[in-house]
Amino acid sequence: MRKTAFLVALGLCIMTLPRIAYAAEEKTSVFNGEWAGYGYMCFAGNSNTLKPSPKEMVNIEYTNNKIVATKLTGDPCVTAGQITWYAQIPSTIEYGKYYQAKWHGGRPSRPNSSWHDGRIIFITDSEIRLHGKSQENWSITFTNKYK
Repeated sequence: MRKTAFLVALGLCIMTLPRIAYAAEEKTSVFNGEWAGYGYMCFAGNSNTLKPSPKEMVNIEYTNNKIVATKLTGDPCVTAGQITWYAQIPSTIEYGKYYQAKWHGGRPSRPNSSWHDGRIIFITDSEIRLHGKSQENWSITFTNKYK
């Protein structure tokens, strides 16, 4: 692992993050498993008001340069057992770099009904963030509960 400094602006916070380069077999052991997601939002009933969800558990799997998060616990917008987000990632990844992703959305009246563009960023071995198309919109933070 290379330890080159990399500056990333996250809101008003500026962090120094190491660059990382993992071989495919290393990524499998680092990212596969159960993760807790914080920051999920879902519409309240049939209104246009978003309501925060409590911690939701996901299972993350990495195979063939694709990382997939499947909900173990869900909410009325995206139910348990559904893919919540996925991304194609290169054979080497870097902390602090955004990668294109797709995230699953819905409403209580039509759960699991839409896919949207987003981005993921690897913060550390045990923290990944999912952002909407623009990082200023919202984010969900995933932490590996076993790290």
